[in-house]
Amino acid sequence: MARQLPSRQRAAGLAIGFAGVVAIGWPAVQDAEATAAGAGLVLLATVLYGVAFNLAAPLQRRHGALPVIWRAQLVALALLLPFGVAAVPGSTFAWSSLLAVAVLGSVGTAVAFVAFTTLAGRVGSTRASVAVYLVPAVAIALGALFRDETVAAISLLGTVLVTAGAYLASRAAARSARRPAG
Repeated sequence: MARQLPSRQRAAGLAIGFAGVVAIGWPAVQDAEATAAGAGLVLLATVLYGVAFNLAAPLQRRHGALPVIWRAQLVALALLLPFGVAAVPGSTFAWSSLLAVAVLGSVGTAVAFVAFTTLAGRVGSTRASVAVYLVPAVAIALGALFRDETVAAISLLGTVLVTAGAYLASRAAARSARRPAG
């Protein structure tokens, strides 16, 4: 399944969703050069999510969710550790920050990744990735509620595009999963 090209409907859904991600980040890109680099990294992460989703499903079926996530996190640790160590001299320690990162990492990241990898193994990578399309809507809502962030109209349009893209991509995946083989 990881080596199949997406159907036209699935590709359209992914393209619409990607356009939605661009629209959500557009207001921030206009504010500063540093923000443009950050938005570019978000777009790169979006592309890498697609790669990860296609790797997760067959690996999870073969090895199980926990071994796949454990190894992926070890690779991430090895890649990011040098940057963290280099930043230590210019940083300060706070217990509240350590606690926040520990909770976010163990609850938000670990539980979510294990659940996602299990889901990808059961229903396939494209259908499982639909859950991630809800992240922008939740992020916008939480930013507005708890950080008094201003929500631009184009960001709301982007959220609609992301949701529509997810719908198209998941419908195409559901339809192809129901087709008999052969």
